[in-house]
Amino acid sequence: SADGFVQKNNNMAAAASSIASRRYMRVHTPRHFARTIRLGKNCLGKTTSKGGIRRTSNDNKHICHSFSVKLTHDGQTFELDVPEDSTILEVCNEQGIQVPHDCTMGVCMVCPAKLITGNVDQGAGMLPDDVAEKGFTLLCTATPTEDCEIETIPEDEILEEVMQQ
Repeated sequence: SADGFVQKNNNMAAAASSIASRRYMRVHTPRHFARTIRLGKNCLGKTTSKGGIRRTSNDNKHICHSFSVKLTHDGQTFELDVPEDSTILEVCNEQGIQVPHDCTMGVCMVCPAKLITGNVDQGAGMLPDDVAEKGFTLLCTATPTEDCEIETIPEDEILEEVMQQ
């Protein structure tokens, strides 16, 4: 009957609306950085347009979080959602933010930055621990472990710190 058809379509529309509203949510962290959480289908090292939480299709228990990174470069500030399995440089490149880089392995020291707030994991980069403890980082190996604020610095500044060691 026509009433059954309308009821069925209304139920489908309500279900689709519910799924869409669960898919994207805004979460405000204590530092008032906005972080977008996205329920997706994979966590294979690829970022999504919204960053956020992603689930693997074959392992729903593995959840990737993204962190809000406020990056200041050449006088401009960028708000980035960086998944826990990506470096800050990878997200910059995906979003067309032109930051200097070369080797992408943490060896050449061409992509230095200074942490203002927050923390990053340096991964396998060659940055000495005592230099990293002073807040220096390399964007190509820096993976956020929490929301952070960071600014790029001249290459000479980090090289001076490394040479003093």
